[in-house]
Amino acid sequence: MLTCAPWRVDRSKILTRRELAAVLADLNRKAPRSPSTRPDLVVFRLACRCGLRASEIAGLRLDDVVVTGDRPHLRIRRNVAKGGRRRTVPLWWARHAIGPGRLAGGTCGPGRKRPLRRLPPKRRA
Repeated sequence: MLTCAPWRVDRSKILTRRELAAVLADLNRKAPRSPSTRPDLVVFRLACRCGLRASEIAGLRLDDVVVTGDRPHLRIRRNVAKGGRRRTVPLWWARHAIGPGRLAGGTCGPGRKRPLRRLPPKRRA
């Protein structure tokens, strides 16, 4: 019978709830003034609040974001998910921030007038 060794995680490398809240508060404070901070805020939220891995965040496409209906969520495709298993991740933390007007033809962010555009699909060689 195989047994797994217990994880040895250095607690000094894990953020506490207070530290997570401090980082989020700082990013929220800076985001309206700094266009470069907004993507950092989104990536941090996806990682810490939704539990997405870096490869899953990097592999997201606009089509993976579902904001219609009562339950907004992300579809994590099988080619980017760990273990090759497709999954759905709820976006309960930002329903007010990702309403249909924000993504489906809405503005890019606070004070922006430019609508979001869908990127053309990548061509395979």
